[in-house]
Amino acid sequence: MKKRILLLALTFCLVFGFSAIASARAVDFENHTDFHWVEMYIDYSGQGREWGENLLSGQVDRGEAVTIDIHGARHNLFKIKIVEKRHGEYYKVIWHDVNLEDASRVIMYYNHQTGEAKYKVVRG
Repeated sequence: MKKRILLLALTFCLVFGFSAIASARAVDFENHTDFHWVEMYIDYSGQGREWGENLLSGQVDRGEAVTIDIHGARHNLFKIKIVEKRHGEYYKVIWHDVNLEDASRVIMYYNHQTGEAKYKVVRG
């Protein structure tokens, strides 16, 4: 009986472990804001409480893109936080409810005068 339970538990881990790996995908995030990105965080829960670690290894300038592996998602709506450095000060901008389902590229915009954070998702 113990062997059967152990085998079942191992099978469960393998099946769900491999499906999690298969669901990981690379998404390009393009900087079409008017500032340099120095840090980037994705909250996979979509609640804004689980930012995790900085995903950037360097600065992303306007017009440049960075490829991020999306993994561990519980759903397809995410919050994305970008930290910028302007005049020696750090500021954060948060994009809410970014739908990354089947996304291959996300073009990110921000207007400092209106405070409006927008994005466009390219799928496929």
